This record gives sequence, C-alpha cells and structure tokens, in this order.
Amino acid sequence: MMHVAYSRGLEANASHMIDTAFYVAGDPEKAILDHVMDFSSQKNPSFSFQFSHGLPVIVTGMDLPYQCAEITVTFENGRAAVLYGGDAGRMEIKKEHEHFPGFYRLIEITDHPLIMKKLSDYFPLALADLIEAHEFGRDPVSSLYTARKSQILWEAVKEKCKKY
Repeated sequence: MMHVAYSRGLEANASHMIDTAFYVAGDPEKAILDHVMDFSSQKNPSFSFQFSHGLPVIVTGMDLPYQCAEITVTFENGRAAVLYGGDAGRMEIKKEHEHFPGFYRLIEITDHPLIMKKLSDYFPLALADLIEAHEFGRDPVSSLYTARKSQILWEAVKEKCKKY
C-alpha cells in the first residue's frame, strides 16, 4: 500500500507526488481513480486510486501553512518513505523481535542505497539518466509523457471536486 501526503495545492505539490508514485510503482500504463474522499478542501483534496496491477494508493491533502510532500510504501517485509519533499528518506525492514519469538518489528536501515541524504543528491542522477537515455536511444525515467499521466489523474480529481 502506498500513502501520499501533500499540502500547498493539487497542481503545485500533489502533481509531483503522483508523478513520484508512478515512478515508484513502476509507471504502470493505467491508474484507476477510486474516489475523492474529502470535499472540504478543493485546493488540497484527498482521494484514492489504484494502479492497474492492484497497488492501492491513498492521497491525503492537507491545508497546512508549510510544505508537506511525503510518500510511504508499506509492504510485507518493511516500509520505505521519502520525507520532507525528498530531502530525506527512510528504509525499514521486518525483523523477528528478540524478546517475542514469532513476532516481528521494523528496524531502520541507514546504509540502504535508495536513501539519499538530501534532495540535491537526486539532480545528478536525473541528469545522468537524461544523458544515458540520449546516448543509448532509450526513454528517460521521467519525461513529459510520465508527467502527462499524472496530470490526467489530478484533472479527474479536480473534476470530481467540482461536482460537490
């Protein structure tokens, strides 16, 4: 299950978080909007959708006076999170509890290669991907095509909000 939290506007922040969700989930061809859950905020609506391969995503929009942009993916063997708009990450894995055999808890992994130290660590990787895509004739990981998928989804959310 994936949980996305954002503030400061559907177009301004949720669009980037949805694009990131597409990237994390393997950029499936189709996302199905389940429903808009919160009609109290047209600027930051909450909604859920599901990827065509079945992964459910809950998006929580919040009217906050500060930037909130986070993604958490919870899976059978652990949890991964991108926090503070990409400035930090957290990776936790399932481990048997030392005091309660047969029961498990999550422990943080601090040296996992997916955990970056700050947002600026991602920019050289994005540039390297663009250069490699050009040199080897492949599509880049993120493109206007992937961004368009995100825009289609948030436009559907906005349209549903107008009905209420």
